[in-house]
Amino acid sequence: GRVTQPKFSDRDNTMTLVCSTAESFMRRKILTRKYQRTCMNNIYDKFCGLDFNEWSFEVTVTAIDGLNISYTVNPTQVVDENGDPVFENGDPVMEVKTYPAEWLNRGVLQKDGVYTFIIENSNNVARLYRQHIGLEVGDVVRVAPGCDQSHKTCHEKFNNHLRYGGHQNMPTENPLETQIIKWVSNEYR
Repeated sequence: GRVTQPKFSDRDNTMTLVCSTAESFMRRKILTRKYQRTCMNNIYDKFCGLDFNEWSFEVTVTAIDGLNISYTVNPTQVVDENGDPVFENGDPVMEVKTYPAEWLNRGVLQKDGVYTFIIENSNNVARLYRQHIGLEVGDVVRVAPGCDQSHKTCHEKFNNHLRYGGHQNMPTENPLETQIIKWVSNEYR
């Protein structure tokens, strides 16, 4: 545990330590959010609010070279403006979507409930942060785009700027260090 209060007895020449358990230490309230320029949310977490399943798409792994994964984008069913699937003569209308280079930078690859960070991608090759155990050529996995945690990306790429967790207008200099010193030095001239 943790010592919360020492008790001294001069008469007995002793000291008694009152301790709290580790469980009580874990229940205390601490600051968890940061004051910083970039967003402190992790993409697709509860604070970010983006749904991984809505943003992810299926790809088929075509080659694995160390941490580089080559893939092809799988066809998806076309949906109309209401989000309903489109059919033609009873058959679903399919399309293969294209994504811009670097779309998956800082994104996520998911297979069997395990997520791996994508460092960068271009030309249908993604570089993973670490090896994804069990990933093999021919596997169908889900990948989702990433965020550089800037307000611009949050707004332009995801239209999620209302949940942006950073402070983009934060001053670049600490006013306690710069402004007070200037004021004090001007006062004593």
